[in-house]
Amino acid sequence: MWRGFFFVIPLYLCTRMGRIMGIDFGTKRIGVAATDVLMISVHGKGTYSPEAIVDFLDNFLANEEVDKIVIGMPPRPSDLFSRALEKFVACIASRINSPEVVFHDEDFTSVEAEQALIASGASKKQRRNKELLDEVSAIILLQDYLGHREDF
Repeated sequence: MWRGFFFVIPLYLCTRMGRIMGIDFGTKRIGVAATDVLMISVHGKGTYSPEAIVDFLDNFLANEEVDKIVIGMPPRPSDLFSRALEKFVACIASRINSPEVVFHDEDFTSVEAEQALIASGASKKQRRNKELLDEVSAIILLQDYLGHREDF
């Protein structure tokens, strides 16, 4: 009697999967986070100036497969913010193999980021670090987006 092995390969391993990137956009600093390829966990990827984000995105998109970029949208953006965001999205769209760009409500992500830093035991000095706060805001934005997705 033949006793062979039967392997079951999960469907998600057979399909092409890319990451989802979250961006907490600001006119001074831009926080970035990304999922792993299975979209299980979210990791901070740093905080960049508006000038440095283009180089970071070019490098990241060249080395990683990104299916979607989620950009935080405040409930009442100023005209200056809206123009800067429009220019930023046009810059992303002009890239080769540009991923889909979607907007997600970022209301209270900075407050939640500060609360998360307090809960993690971060010192007062660390909590005043705006770069860290923007990176954590991007993580929270992306986690919130993943929690509200309907295309799973």
